[in-house]
Amino acid sequence: MTWLRMLTALVFPALLLLAGGAARAHTVAPVMIAVEESSRSLLEVRATWPAGADSLALDRLEVVPPADCRSLTPARVSRTGPDVALHARYRCERTLAGRSLQLPGIEAAQRHVFVRYERADGYAWVALLDAGQSAVAIPGVDEAPGAGAVAGSYLVIGVEHILLGFDHLLFVLCLVLLVGFNRRLVVAVTTFTLAHSVTLVLAALELVSVPGEPVEAVIALSIVLLAVEILHQQRGTLSWTAQHPWLVSLGFGLIHGLGFAGALEEVGLPGSQLPLALAMFNVGVELGQLAFVLVLFAAWRVARRGAPATASRDGHVAEPHGAPLQGPVPTAAAWVSGVLASFWLFERLL
Repeated sequence: MTWLRMLTALVFPALLLLAGGAARAHTVAPVMIAVEESSRSLLEVRATWPAGADSLALDRLEVVPPADCRSLTPARVSRTGPDVALHARYRCERTLAGRSLQLPGIEAAQRHVFVRYERADGYAWVALLDAGQSAVAIPGVDEAPGAGAVAGSYLVIGVEHILLGFDHLLFVLCLVLLVGFNRRLVVAVTTFTLAHSVTLVLAALELVSVPGEPVEAVIALSIVLLAVEILHQQRGTLSWTAQHPWLVSLGFGLIHGLGFAGALEEVGLPGSQLPLALAMFNVGVELGQLAFVLVLFAAWRVARRGAPATASRDGHVAEPHGAPLQGPVPTAAAWVSGVLASFWLFERLL
C-alpha cells in the first residue's frame, strides 16, 4: 500500500506533465492580441492563438475597430509554427487612443486574453481581459493605466507562465528528486530563483540579448542532465551535481531566466510602468514556483505516512528525513523526465 500511495502522489504529477507537454513545453498559453498604431492612424492587428488551443475558435473571433476605421486588407488567418494567427490592417480617421476595440467571439478562447496596444511614439500598454469581456478600452494619450491594474495583470502573467511552462516545472521536479526535502533544497531553489531573476531583468531591460532557440534547447538539456544525475544517485553514485546542487541551480537558473524573458517579450512591457510590471511578473513566477514545490512537499508527506521507520544509532526509532528520495518511484520519474526533455531537446535543435 505504501508504494501505491507513493506512485499516486509522486508519479501522477509527472504523468500530467507528460500528457500536457508532449508536443511542446509551452503549448498552453494565453491568447495574445497586438495592436500597433502608426502616426497616420494605421492599425496593424494580430491575434495569436497558441498551439493546443481550439483553432476553430479563431474563426469566430472578430476585431472590430471604431466606425471611422476602414479595412485595408481582409483579415487573414495564417500559421507561425504551431501557433495560429489572425492579421488585419485598418486606416482610421483619428487615433485609437481613448476609444474602444470590440472583440466579438473572444469568449470562445476559454482562457486568458492579453491585449497589447502600442502607439506610434513607442508607448505600450497591456491589458488582461476578464472572462466574457468582448471589448477593451484603450487609454487616452494623456492617460496611464493604474498601478493596481498593471500589477494584477503581470502577476497573473508570471503565475501562468511558470505553472504552464512544463520545462521549468520539470527542472524544479528533478531538483527535488535529486536533493530531497531539506536545507540543501532551500539553498538550491533560492539560488535558482536569484539566478533566473537576474537574467530576466537584464534581458527585459535589453541589456542582454540571446536568441530564443538556443536558450530553449539548453533549458531542455538542463532537465536531461538532472535526470541522468538522479539515476546515478539511485545507483549509489554520489556525483558532483548531487554534492553541489546550488551551483547547478545557479548556472541553469541564468538560462531559465532568459526563457522567462522570452515569454515576457511576447507580451510586452508598458513603458510608463516598466519597473512595476517587471517586478510583478517576477513575483508571479516565484509564487507559481513556490506553489509547485509545496504541492510536491505535500505529496511527499502523504507518501511517507506508513513508510517503515528506521533505527538511529542510539537505538531510537526515527523516520527517514532530509535524505535524497530513493526507490523505484524517483527512478521512474527521472526516466520520464529525461525522455520527455530529450524529445524537447531534439525538437528544438531541429
